[in-house]
Amino acid sequence: MAIVTVTGAHNSTVQLSYDTTTASSLAAQLAYAISQGVQSGAIEAAQGPGLPPHLPANAIGQWVQTTPGVTVLPTGYTNVTVADSINGAAVNPSHSIILGSGGTNEAVLLGNASVTFQASAGSGTVVGGGGNDLVVLTASNPGQWDVTLGGGDDTVYATGSGLQLVNAGPGHNQIVLGAGSVQLQLNGDDTVFAGSGSSTITAAGDTRALVHGASGDLVYIGGSEAATVLGGSGSETLFGGSGTDVFQGGSGNDAFFAGTGSETVTGGSGANVFDFVKGRAGGHELITNFNSAEQLTLTGYASGSVASVAVVSGSTVITLSDSTQITLQNFTGLKPGSNINYN
Repeated sequence: MAIVTVTGAHNSTVQLSYDTTTASSLAAQLAYAISQGVQSGAIEAAQGPGLPPHLPANAIGQWVQTTPGVTVLPTGYTNVTVADSINGAAVNPSHSIILGSGGTNEAVLLGNASVTFQASAGSGTVVGGGGNDLVVLTASNPGQWDVTLGGGDDTVYATGSGLQLVNAGPGHNQIVLGAGSVQLQLNGDDTVFAGSGSSTITAAGDTRALVHGASGDLVYIGGSEAATVLGGSGSETLFGGSGTDVFQGGSGNDAFFAGTGSETVTGGSGANVFDFVKGRAGGHELITNFNSAEQLTLTGYASGSVASVAVVSGSTVITLSDSTQITLQNFTGLKPGSNINYN
């Protein structure tokens, strides 16, 4: 558990705990900038218990939350610290609800407490620790936000219309996306509901993911564990990883790229592309509803890289030169000249 220290009101020492390296590193950077501002007088610090006082016009403030409760931040409070201790004495602000000030470049440090933070305007960075946090970026918020969370079971509503960068922690997380452009990294056992905006989702390491597509364009990059991606009405581009994946296309145009693990792929009602990239494939791909109008694209493979084709129990089994195995379930009408394309 890493401890991050920031200067609070009356030069108090505020400590926060972080349980992941990514979160603690980012929190330390923000804490240093806040501390420099408080010590130089550029940032006016206030802390609970009680409510934050209003700031003079154009002033920049830091609010230190020390007790539970609902806090509506007045204009100017662009720095928020939810403390774990003050001058070495533990405090307990868990279950606080904090409504952001709507300022630009807000710095929100949540520490180890379980906190709700909501931003209906503005932009900034939110860093969570091991608590079970709820972060809400409302649909009315057009700003850019960077959300990095720790090992708790977190919920993120990244439903704003701006660019949103979300790094979910290693807990059991639920992420809801909206109309904005989202870059999302998954690190835990996560459920994602995509939105109408464009989303790029990367599964890191041992992530287990369930992703529900929607009307926006979705790119999913698989990791080393199991994932299920259910397509929506938008276009999906899905990359298998080294785990066991289930990909189901929606009504949009979908592209499926095989990985080194095992994928079960069901094409949607739109145009489907099944792509095998040399050096990135090598696993087992089961395509459940391949039809004679569709193609398997072999990218980077030399002509003649199909090592064998066999019909087994009413399905066509294709083996490539790198041991990639493709099974076309309940399909026996393969025509290499029209159903297999070398790219």
